[in-house]
Amino acid sequence: QQAYYNDIEDYNPKEDEFNTYLDSLTKAFPDDPELLVYKTEFAYGDSAITLIHRIITDSEQNPEKWKHIAFWKLYEKLANAYSSVDSMSMSIKYGLMAIKLNDTLDLSISLARQYQTIKQNHKAISILEKYLDSTNSGWELSQKGELLLELAFLIKH
Repeated sequence: QQAYYNDIEDYNPKEDEFNTYLDSLTKAFPDDPELLVYKTEFAYGDSAITLIHRIITDSEQNPEKWKHIAFWKLYEKLANAYSSVDSMSMSIKYGLMAIKLNDTLDLSISLARQYQTIKQNHKAISILEKYLDSTNSGWELSQKGELLLELAFLIKH
């Protein structure tokens, strides 16, 4: 997919060809777990939401077929997709599900921003405090600190 990517023009001249091949593979192997998960890498917004929900439904009906798939990654992608279509409560739901399946995953900054968007500032502070860790990168600690200060100001005013 990235083999012909043109960084200068921010364009992949082979993207349409890649999408055609991916669609052909999906038609030939519509129920292949690895292929469907791979396809989520290139789906966005409503398309990603539809595809990932299809995967989740199939995994509930055929758990043995999906047992080797890391669902926390799919829930994280679903959280991002819901965020991109401004469905913050659904984004939060799937972000928390991703964290539940991978306790090393830190989505606290994005979750806090989503809580802030829906005016749940106390929950935003709580998630940030839960994932404060001195081993985080300086940038990440700075982002969390600034967001905590902003949320504290909003609560007081």
